[in-house]
Amino acid sequence: MGDHVFALTCVFNIAALFILFLVSGISTGSRSFITEQAKAFTFSSSLFDVLCFSAGRSAGLGLAYGVYDIHGMGLLYAATGATTVYAVVKAAMFSLGGWEAKGGVESMAVIIMFGFFVSAWLETLVFYRRLRIRSQERAQALAKEADRERERLLFASLPPSGTSGSLQAPRSPLSARRSRLHSSSPALPSPSPARSMYGSIGASEVRRVGLSSSRLSSDEYDEYDFVDADEYRTPPSSIAGLESSPREDGPGVVEAVYGIGTSGRSEWPAGYEDAIAGAYTQLEVYARDEGWVHVGSSGGVESFRRKHAGTSLFAVKGVGNIAAPPAHVYALLRDTSRRGEWDPMFVSHSYLEIFNERYRITHYAFSAPGPVQGRDMVVLAGSTVQADGAIHIVSFSVEHSGAPAGREYVRAHLHFAGYVLEPSDGGTRVTYINCVDLKGWLLSSVKNYVATQSTQAIERLRVLVEATV
Repeated sequence: MGDHVFALTCVFNIAALFILFLVSGISTGSRSFITEQAKAFTFSSSLFDVLCFSAGRSAGLGLAYGVYDIHGMGLLYAATGATTVYAVVKAAMFSLGGWEAKGGVESMAVIIMFGFFVSAWLETLVFYRRLRIRSQERAQALAKEADRERERLLFASLPPSGTSGSLQAPRSPLSARRSRLHSSSPALPSPSPARSMYGSIGASEVRRVGLSSSRLSSDEYDEYDFVDADEYRTPPSSIAGLESSPREDGPGVVEAVYGIGTSGRSEWPAGYEDAIAGAYTQLEVYARDEGWVHVGSSGGVESFRRKHAGTSLFAVKGVGNIAAPPAHVYALLRDTSRRGEWDPMFVSHSYLEIFNERYRITHYAFSAPGPVQGRDMVVLAGSTVQADGAIHIVSFSVEHSGAPAGREYVRAHLHFAGYVLEPSDGGTRVTYINCVDLKGWLLSSVKNYVATQSTQAIERLRVLVEATV
């Protein structure tokens, strides 16, 4: 609907320009004004070309947005910029001598130029942004409903808990879950090196997902179990006293707890296990490593950066505290439909593939300031719970046939991102780390600056989470 209103605005601008042109002609007192401007056209004495140029711009944008559904701030700024340059050159070379003899109405040329600039930038700076924001909000609402329905259908189709091949985390009492951890599932293969995107992390440091991570022993927390954060935006207050069971490695732990083992998951894409294992290792190494350079402090968030191996980019780290248990913070992070509340650049999302409650592939779209084109990325994200009650979240870019790169957004590449949510004095110590390549024509210095600003997400999360505690 917003695109069609924008198209109507363009049509209105065309009509307004022609009316302004006619009024200007009538005010000169010459009946042949229109004929002189159109038929006896010269660049230095006629404004008819400016009128046509501006009308063509409005008509083209109206068709692009309202009829052919071609979007992008780049198109809008390019069209407006081109007409503005033309008008500036025209104004510099325009001669008012031909008008002086007809009543001293030189100001008519200025009026027409002013009308041109107003119409050229009106929708660019006001109408377009407001209408597109409304369209994005409606699209997000529809996407949220669609994602909920897909999750509902997915989990409704899964085998019951404890059935072979089930992806759903067990939801029976703790004793039953422990018995399944040591079931007859096949032993895991030996670890293999993580992908090169994890920089200097070697094969010796890579582990299989979940082998050094434990499960929560709280049945109440198990009922929360990361399934649908929409239903648990304010988890039970008793979650603050979480207790974790000791480390329990063994056959079947990966499949039973994290749903990504080798048994019953033949459709799990090849290489994903190693990539996820490498991501968790990268998160742990970066979280505890001291090779970071402090770059500033704002809003209670300490920001750091360091070179990310194999790239010209910086990895950035933000550290802050939130006066709420890790589960509350996790609930907000997992609820993608609420991401726009703490990420001002967030536009929309869609789930491409849901492996289980904790692992899914999502397509994200983000806006960009000024004339810069928006970015999108396809991300595999997952989470684990550590023996000390900390929650680790990792994500990185993957390719997926459900979301090929398009023209509306520049496809960014997320080398790595992760959160460490550690219990701390009744609250949560949040460590956020990421390294993203925004691609496009942006300089590495600009990309690094944008990445450094991303650590302020911790402060926005803090405000939202603490408001519900």
